[in-house]
Amino acid sequence: KMRKKVVMILAILIAIPMLARMQGKEHRERIHTITAKGEEQDLSVKFRREAWKSGIRMMNAHPIVGVGLDNFEIVEPQYNAIAEGRVAHNTYIQIGAEAGIPAMIAYILTVLTSFLTLHKLSRMSKRKGLSPNLYHYTVMLEGSLLGFFICSLFLSLEVLEPVYFLFCMVVCLKKLVEKGEFAQQVA
Repeated sequence: KMRKKVVMILAILIAIPMLARMQGKEHRERIHTITAKGEEQDLSVKFRREAWKSGIRMMNAHPIVGVGLDNFEIVEPQYNAIAEGRVAHNTYIQIGAEAGIPAMIAYILTVLTSFLTLHKLSRMSKRKGLSPNLYHYTVMLEGSLLGFFICSLFLSLEVLEPVYFLFCMVVCLKKLVEKGEFAQQVA
């Protein structure tokens, strides 16, 4: 959605090697496990799949209230023979396993509703000629939520506070639009 795409691509291409150079030894080793081949890769993938299966088994066993908040690591060995007590590595499975399927559905609906609200506000900003700032805010929040959504498929981020701040920002932005705070000023 940017006008100067070439400039941004060049900036990213310059920033990636700089960031790679600044990362620490532990981070480099962890990144290596993502790009590993053969048996080393198979273990990482296998443990993640097993954690997901454990979470699904927990949801099947306790569909309404789950196994209890922050109990995934404690009860996972009961649902998985090769478990070592780990997180689900998927926010949605983790919420479903710990708080139940209704909580997982509510969480997914919160994410989807936030995206839909931002999409509507973005379209409204152009259609009604509202302040350009509104459009930029919606794009910023959409990008942040998209980044969270993708990361949450492979990480357990259910207690990460910043995403709840994003949800609150979407609600506040909607309320500000309803109050007319983004009406275009005529000079």
